[in-house]
Amino acid sequence: MLLSVTSITFILASFIGWGFLIATGLGLRRIGSAALFASWGLAFTPIIGGLLNVLGLISKSIIFGYVILGFIAFLAYLKTINWNLTTANPGWSMRVILKHANNHRTKIIVLFVLAALVLAPLISNLGTRWASIFNPDDDYYAYLVFPQKMLQTGEIGADPYNTRRLVSALGGQSFYLALAESFLPISRLNAFEWGLGLIIFFLLAANHAKERSLSKAQLYGILFFIALMSWPVVNTTSVISGAALFYALLRTLQATNPYKTSDSDISEARNWLSIALLISIVAAALSSAKSSHIPAVAIITTLYFIVTPTKTSITKRVGILLLAGLITLIFLTPWMLAMHKSSGTLLYPIFGHGYHAPKESFHILSDLKQSAKSILELFALPIITGCTALLLIIASQRHQLRPPHKTAAIALTGTLIASLVILTVNTYGFYHTGRHVFSFAIAALIFSSIELIAANPPQKINKGFSQKAAVFSVIAFTLGAHYSEIKLKSTNQWFMLLHSQGDSARQTHTTRAELLELQYKAEEGTTILAFIDMPFLLDFKRNSIYVMDAPGPVSPPPGIPLHESAHAIRDYLVDNNIDYFIYSPPRKPTEADEKLQQMTNIYSTIAKSDNRVIIDLRKPQPND
Repeated sequence: MLLSVTSITFILASFIGWGFLIATGLGLRRIGSAALFASWGLAFTPIIGGLLNVLGLISKSIIFGYVILGFIAFLAYLKTINWNLTTANPGWSMRVILKHANNHRTKIIVLFVLAALVLAPLISNLGTRWASIFNPDDDYYAYLVFPQKMLQTGEIGADPYNTRRLVSALGGQSFYLALAESFLPISRLNAFEWGLGLIIFFLLAANHAKERSLSKAQLYGILFFIALMSWPVVNTTSVISGAALFYALLRTLQATNPYKTSDSDISEARNWLSIALLISIVAAALSSAKSSHIPAVAIITTLYFIVTPTKTSITKRVGILLLAGLITLIFLTPWMLAMHKSSGTLLYPIFGHGYHAPKESFHILSDLKQSAKSILELFALPIITGCTALLLIIASQRHQLRPPHKTAAIALTGTLIASLVILTVNTYGFYHTGRHVFSFAIAALIFSSIELIAANPPQKINKGFSQKAAVFSVIAFTLGAHYSEIKLKSTNQWFMLLHSQGDSARQTHTTRAELLELQYKAEEGTTILAFIDMPFLLDFKRNSIYVMDAPGPVSPPPGIPLHESAHAIRDYLVDNNIDYFIYSPPRKPTEADEKLQQMTNIYSTIAKSDNRVIIDLRKPQPND
């Protein structure tokens, strides 16, 4: 635990330093803060990761050097802060603080209790989530495999038989985990999401509330509900860090596009290219970390530039929007090239389906009918409830919408539209849609709540209706999310398995030794296809290893012939330069799995350990 806290603190300081360098280099330092600097450093990291991946230079030493450089920049940032609290703010002098404490003892006790209520669930959450708990399907077969390949071979490499490699993300989240593993054992990689991601989200919300002059009670209330939030995290993909990056996107758009700005002001104070670059860094990070983020990034950013009130001409706003889009695409190019090399498309499904097998016909009405109940019971209900409550605030205004209201409306409208887009094109069906929209939904909800609470003092409208509705929306979202997690646990055995099959470091070490003993029976430098439990423990530097996460959905053309004989499958693999096949029966075998197991029973077995087996596909003679 101490190692996790120390490492996360060190990485956080480095991210603040990199964000400070970026803002300084772009001439936008004065619009930043420690929270924004941290989020910009978080966003800049996968862009660097993409370049290192193309060059094949990813390693623990390179990553450590990157973090050290950021920490040095953090020390430079500390020098710019006025640490003379007494002269900077007389209210911070020790004498004044003691006097205030004596005169307002009750208030201080109340604030202390509120702070404890915020921190207690957060610390408890981090303590349990930092344990070595991973998803035995998603993480073992994919999300822990990719960072291992990065650190061992210098790049994420190709995985043409891995569905999650194609449809989940370009590679940004894998680089985040590679960075975390440069400082932490693999059993503590959850610390990145539940530690660093959550801390940056907290910092952004607190900084936003402070900037909008919310009271301490309002600030603690917001942070308390964030701490209690039941995040729908079922694997190591970008959910909490994604929410932090979405919050950063909203705050960056807000900071770089102020309400009262003229063209002449912008030409003097800011450079359009700098603004486009800063927005593109955050947008590219979100897009590379998880493909389901892309619709929300595009929709929210477009709405913000088109709808936000400003004196800047629409031509220039569209111009910077297009420029930001182009730069984002440039930042994503290294990751997209790696994706094309691996899975046959630059970006699934926007630029093609790559090696994904043709899907069956999609009947949206029948699928909606079957899935509507589960959607409402899981995550869409709290999202819709919270967004509706906030939209009521906007509708309650009898005068023209002011800029803060439009800001909130843009965030919420973009969230709802993006949710519908993901609902329509989601690869895995409607049941999983809630998890994919949660990151930007919670970011938009907290952002909008703070904006609307600050914009509507209680005495100005409906006796504080805006504040009450905003707080209600946060409560509804929190309770709905907790209900969703309870429902998810009770209806899905695999989710319970996620919590019951966490492997200790000792067990992981033992399993790794067994897997390597099996792998080393193959000739060094040959190509192996692995469909085996915990493949992330294999030696990816010794052999070129393709990891199959599910037989059938993804494979090089013309597609693996799982509907044919075991001999046809073997011939297909050999034609695609596969030398060996490592196999162990999955937890829930399918007909396709049985075909693969049949192939292992026919062809030459060179080693076997428990239920794991490795066969040599190059030898045509079957086993005796």
